[in-house]
Amino acid sequence: MKKLFLIFAVLAVALPLAVLVTGFLIPRDYRVDREIEIKALPTEIFPLVNNPSNRVKWSPFQGPEVKTKFEGPAAGGGAIMHWDGPKSGGKIVITRSEEPNLVEYNTHFDDGYPTSTSRFRFESADGGSSTKVVWEFFGQVPAHPLRRYFVFFIDGSVGDKHFRGLENMKRYLESGSKSVASS
Repeated sequence: MKKLFLIFAVLAVALPLAVLVTGFLIPRDYRVDREIEIKALPTEIFPLVNNPSNRVKWSPFQGPEVKTKFEGPAAGGGAIMHWDGPKSGGKIVITRSEEPNLVEYNTHFDDGYPTSTSRFRFESADGGSSTKVVWEFFGQVPAHPLRRYFVFFIDGSVGDKHFRGLENMKRYLESGSKSVASS
């Protein structure tokens, strides 16, 4: 009985310690990339991302239950979209806008989770008749060793949503609905 108790005591200390120590060894950096080819010019796709009010047309994170408000310029650097939804709230701030090739923004979450960066790149494809759209998402998880395990799950959870957003964008643009707010 003493031997069984000793084994249980060692395991009760060793397993949590191993999980904690391993957590310190997991890199904090994460990166998720998704891409799609859309039969539209970069100049037609760029305003969908550069103007936060256009996100309702394609974003997998938008919906009728998500309340949004805007601040700053309507598009480009400094454009801000605040959101409040059933699961989270925060804001998106466009930090870099290079028409028609790139839009970069930071996502700040109200729950204190670290800021993430997203970058959209638009590259001519298929001899100029379509565009390869790349959605990059990167940042760092918190330093806490247990939160570092999140790195193993982010690609599956966020990547699927990002690909769905790219598919929404493709469907929207290829259906002929190319009217978007540009500024």
